[in-house]
Amino acid sequence: IEAQMANTDIPLGNAEQFLLTLASIVELEARLKLWLFKLDFDNVELEIAEPLMDLKVGIKSLKENVTLRRILEILLAIGNYLNGTESFGFQLDYLSKVVEVKDTTHKHSLLYHVCNIVCERYPETSDLYSDMGHITRCSKVDFDELEQKLTKVENDCRAAFDHLRAISKHETPQVKTKMAEFLTDCAERICLLKLIHRRVINRFQKFLVWLGYPRGLIPNTKITPFCKILSEFALEYRTTRDRITTQKQKKQTRAERNKTSGKLITEIIPEKSGLLKHAIPNDSRTDDEAEFIYQRAAEKTNPTNNRMNNDPSARRPSTGMKPQGNQPSVAGGLAAAVNSASRQETMMPGHRLREKATGNPLKKPAVQSPSTLSVKQSANPNETDAFDTSDELLDDLVKNATLTASRDALKQRKTARYGAQRRSLRRTLHLGLNEEERAEVLGAGQN
Repeated sequence: IEAQMANTDIPLGNAEQFLLTLASIVELEARLKLWLFKLDFDNVELEIAEPLMDLKVGIKSLKENVTLRRILEILLAIGNYLNGTESFGFQLDYLSKVVEVKDTTHKHSLLYHVCNIVCERYPETSDLYSDMGHITRCSKVDFDELEQKLTKVENDCRAAFDHLRAISKHETPQVKTKMAEFLTDCAERICLLKLIHRRVINRFQKFLVWLGYPRGLIPNTKITPFCKILSEFALEYRTTRDRITTQKQKKQTRAERNKTSGKLITEIIPEKSGLLKHAIPNDSRTDDEAEFIYQRAAEKTNPTNNRMNNDPSARRPSTGMKPQGNQPSVAGGLAAAVNSASRQETMMPGHRLREKATGNPLKKPAVQSPSTLSVKQSANPNETDAFDTSDELLDDLVKNATLTASRDALKQRKTARYGAQRRSLRRTLHLGLNEEERAEVLGAGQN
């Protein structure tokens, strides 16, 4: 300031002008501290209130948690059995050592056996970790530091009142009124936080008494280690429980697979069809399904007669399935196919046997024209309707038969024209033919 007064004609830079402006503000330090307290108070209050609320809700959930109660009960019973004593409880620190204790046979931890017993006796219990959300968050908070933070914010509020009195001489009444109301509200909220903190700590100590802690150990028990032990134990319990559940599911799947091991698919499907036949309504069954179910039931009741009597007409037709519309021939064809297939016990309904070849196996079947095929199809409509899948299949068969006939006819014409013993002279010149053989070949070509 003195340098500027001495050199009024020289302009100041931006930094010097900024410092000069700050120096001209009255009670700058008090204003900055008051401003900082106003900006940070809401965040500090939230950082203090949330852990206290989590601790309160976590204590309540631990008291009402049935899964934790069953686990502690079984763990105490196992400990009394192994130690040969009749203790009424154990310290909570032992929960962190349950994972380290293992059996000598399968090397499973004690927690594994406890979890297995709980799942068998009390299947309605939860995985414990899903109920420990509030306790898990409390295990990440230092409550000693939280108490120090509460004390610090109280001291900052008191200092803010002093700063307000310092700047009130240089401010307007409106600013002084707003700041005074804000600081008064902050003081009330701080007093409320202190009250909540004290009551929550007392509730935690009462919870330790409810757990059976000696009164001499309660003041020295910290909240953060206590919550950390419970949270880690709950996490280990959930992991072990998931592993046991997965093993049981794999064992069930393996048992189901072993039931059908070594069996044919024709032996498995009737068993499953017997389980599913009641789940399928009669209106939605086809003719072959109804006939197949009836035949399997008849075979079970009287297997001897079914083997001796293979006449399809002697079997009971399917009931409750009437062909609708223009499909009488289709229904008859399906019934005929099912009756013929049911003669074999290992055959599925609707399955066709391949006919055995008769006569000379090298003899080709006679080529049939499309008109002959159509006449044969019309002569037996039931068989055609039963196994006719599509018009495309029939067209392909006709085309293949026509191509085969044309190839055979062309081959026969070539044989008749040139003879069966025709040889090419150009191809045999290099084979070393003598004169007689060459003359014979030329004479056969001229003839």
